[in-house]
Amino acid sequence: KARQTWIDLDTARCNENWANIPELAKRYKKYHPSESVLELTARLEAEFVQLIRQIRHGKYNNEKKPDICYQLDDPNHISISPVVQPSQAQLILFSKIVLARIYFETGRYEKAVEWLQQLALRLEDVESGYGLVLLIQARVIKGICFELQDNLGDALEAYSSALQSAEQHPEEKNKALWFWLEDCLYRSILLQLRKKGPVKQTLTLMRTYLHYCQTQWPADWRIHKRWIIFRHYIRYLTKAYQKDVYSNQTDLHHRTLELSNLLVLAHDTIGWGTDESYLRRLAKFYYRTQKLVMTESVCISRHLFYVLLRLGELKEAKAAFTRYLEMLGVKDCQWGVISLGNKDNDDSDDDSNDMDDIVKTLQTKLASIVQTSLASANKNLSNLERIHTTNDDSEMGIARKAPTGSFENDTEFEVVRLLLAAAQQLYGQLEERWQEASALSDLATVILEESEHLKKKKANQWRSLMVQSRRTTGIAYGLYASQCQDRKQRSRCLSESLIALKRASELDTRSWQTFYELGLQQLIVGDLSSAIASIKRSIKLRNDFIPSWHLLALIQSSRQLHALPSSLEVIQQVHDYKLHQELYSDPDPLDTEEGQAFFERADSYIKLQMTQVKILEALEGPEAILKTYSGILDTYAALSRKTKFSHFMDDETTIVKAGRRKSSSFGGRDASSIISFASRPRSFSVLSKPTSLGEEDEESQNSTPHQSQTSTLASLPSAHISTVQAIDANSSPKGSSSTIFSSRTNSSQEDHHVSNSSVKHSIIEKKKSVYHCQREARWCSLLVQIWIMISDTYRLTEQFEEAIKALLEADQLTKGQNADVWHRIGLILLSTPQESEITAVDAFNKALSIDSDHVATQISLGSFYVNTQQFDLAEELLKSATHGLGWNQPEAWYLLGQIYREQGNVQDAKEFLLYALKLSDMNPIVHPIDQLLPRFV
Repeated sequence: KARQTWIDLDTARCNENWANIPELAKRYKKYHPSESVLELTARLEAEFVQLIRQIRHGKYNNEKKPDICYQLDDPNHISISPVVQPSQAQLILFSKIVLARIYFETGRYEKAVEWLQQLALRLEDVESGYGLVLLIQARVIKGICFELQDNLGDALEAYSSALQSAEQHPEEKNKALWFWLEDCLYRSILLQLRKKGPVKQTLTLMRTYLHYCQTQWPADWRIHKRWIIFRHYIRYLTKAYQKDVYSNQTDLHHRTLELSNLLVLAHDTIGWGTDESYLRRLAKFYYRTQKLVMTESVCISRHLFYVLLRLGELKEAKAAFTRYLEMLGVKDCQWGVISLGNKDNDDSDDDSNDMDDIVKTLQTKLASIVQTSLASANKNLSNLERIHTTNDDSEMGIARKAPTGSFENDTEFEVVRLLLAAAQQLYGQLEERWQEASALSDLATVILEESEHLKKKKANQWRSLMVQSRRTTGIAYGLYASQCQDRKQRSRCLSESLIALKRASELDTRSWQTFYELGLQQLIVGDLSSAIASIKRSIKLRNDFIPSWHLLALIQSSRQLHALPSSLEVIQQVHDYKLHQELYSDPDPLDTEEGQAFFERADSYIKLQMTQVKILEALEGPEAILKTYSGILDTYAALSRKTKFSHFMDDETTIVKAGRRKSSSFGGRDASSIISFASRPRSFSVLSKPTSLGEEDEESQNSTPHQSQTSTLASLPSAHISTVQAIDANSSPKGSSSTIFSSRTNSSQEDHHVSNSSVKHSIIEKKKSVYHCQREARWCSLLVQIWIMISDTYRLTEQFEEAIKALLEADQLTKGQNADVWHRIGLILLSTPQESEITAVDAFNKALSIDSDHVATQISLGSFYVNTQQFDLAEELLKSATHGLGWNQPEAWYLLGQIYREQGNVQDAKEFLLYALKLSDMNPIVHPIDQLLPRFV
């Protein structure tokens, strides 16, 4: 059959059976899949012959007499068949290009040039579509062949011809055209650099390449070639400045803007890296560029803000941010106070008008800056063209536009991104000034709402930014509500938070982040059914995010749902799905995105384990869960080594050793055997700990633990009583590392402690970024909370000495300045029957001196006053708590209800007791949850 297909095709060509050739060629290709030349040439020949016949027959209107053109011939005049015009036979010309490409792709460059030299295809012969692509392809292939033959002059001429062809058809945009055009520009630029060609021509090519990168080509397309051009562009501009090529101040202004924008574009393409010294040099560069430009630049201020924010230089970043808004006509006093959650209902219309006025001012000023800068850039370009362009150098009268980036080109999108970055990071996560954060996110949202032209022109980009803006607004208002002291204001903030998050979820139904944040906020306001629906949707969209499972478990742990076993099953799924598996591997440095993701996962995993212990404690009692803490401490210690956050622990009191020393109290098992309960059903088991996270090295397992402060206290069963009486005297941060108990008496221990302190001091002296310090503080705080949990469990089992020892571990980490620790001391002293309760009041007061809004202490001290019939003191304290940060604490409302009942105020007592019951039903088992789950995920 294979041979027969060849015979059939050859016979058809011999018999001029051109109509059957396409089908016969197709059959031939089926049996000869590796052969392409015969099939291609047969098809092209058939189409070309049919085209010639159609043209000639149409000319003489006689299909049956093809020789009619010869009817007047004589010996002196012999006719030939009518010639087909080139415009009528583009097919044969295009076939030459295809054949030339075959020669080119197979390395026969001389043959390719030979075919292309015979090509008579002109630009006017093609206007659009693939014909234009073939024309440009032919010229680029010719240029590359000349280049490979070291004929650089002809190569650049061919590339220039191809580029001119494309520029005369700016409406043509397709992938095939981009393929050849990018190759043309790329090779032209590098050849000009090799030849050290004219500055004007080289920069024109570079700017054209950059223009296509920013306006047409996909962001991730030919990324390596793009970086090569960016790198040489930056170096070339720098050398041009150094050689004073741009002595004109106006030209220097626009080239400085172009270089500044190019740097950002290059870094956005390849990444910003983690080298702090490099980022500082970059910040210094942007400070210097502000002096080179004729007028202060909004885009340079924006770039400077982002670099400073990456460095964690809050004061300077804030100054750059404020200056950016001032250049757009927005004063700090305006955006800093306008916030929907900070206004009374009567003034809401005025506030809306104020926000609209700010946005109109900003848009007008922005448009004016861009138009003025663009006009200046175009005028400067015209002046340069007039100076440098000669008749021989004329470019066919093509009107050039100023290169993208050489003028101020900020749009409302850039303003919104800047506002959201400041709201989320600068005023939000770093400073926790949520009122300002909510105001900025409000401003970003209104700007997008008023940008109808961008909504129509760039719908996808507008929608994505609006979702981000709504989500940021919802989070900021929710966190601002947690800081509000006014009840009405808090209620409005919570309402605005839910509205914004719901609108974000409606705009993008595929955003797992939005549904996570919405579920968390719905839990805070007590809408549990909606919260479950939202978080399940988030998990469906992304099921490997540990905090989502944690949130679902917390929702189900509320008394209203009575589903503690279900909460444990949810937590167990984290282990079943192996969501903690990434913690086995060694992480990247924490200043990389991968390292930060590892840290967040480690933090979330340990917090999930802590919640599981709390649930088990509620189900089985405190005695049953004491044995679980060594597993958590082991995991924490292993992750501390992986995250390089183990330096704040003394060598002699490592977490693992402390956990192992307490193993007798934890049920008499070592750390490797206390992770799960063999006899407990699966849904009640503790999360299995990865072996590599809890394994000790051989030396650590076989070594004898040094005597520690914990073991010293074991011989001082009443030490906590006497030392608490001297709270104020021992609580100075300049004193010993422990401010609860007396210092160690063993001199060798003191010497060892001093040496460790000096090591720690040298580490701390090394400058760290604010983000590194923030993560380090979070990691240390996590350990503090673990020790406090251990202390709580010991206190519930009336093992007060062990509870005090656990608090001592927390106290050493916080240098006596942690309100939670002092609050727990007060609770322990209240539970000690043989001692006077006045010492507990002193501990509570010490906690309030550290944090005057410490809700747990306010409630405990208020409870003490109620029990001692000091109702006036209790009422004052509990009112402060319920009107402030303790607005959602059921015990505070319950105690206030008890006070009013004692005072005969039955109506208020009933109202407060019912509200306490409502809060108690909807609050999760671990409350509050503000430090338990991440925001801005």
